[in-house]
Amino acid sequence: MTEIPEEVKIFLVEAYENLDQVEQDLVDLEKAPTDGELINSVFRAIHTIKGNSGFLAFNKLE
Repeated sequence: MTEIPEEVKIFLVEAYENLDQVEQDLVDLEKAPTDGELINSVFRAIHTIKGNSGFLAFNKLE
C-alpha cells in the first residue's frame, strides 16, 4: 500500500476543519441570513479548499 504524502495529509486535515466551519456558518446563517461576516466566512473557507486543491493538482476539486 502506498503511503499518503505529508502534504495530502495536511490538506485533508485543513479541508475537514474548513468544512466543519462552513457547516457551522451555514447553520448560523439560517438564523441570520443577512450576516455578511458569516457569508464571507463561508466564501473564505471554500476558497481556501479550492486554492489548496489546485496547489496539489486535485483538478476535480478545483
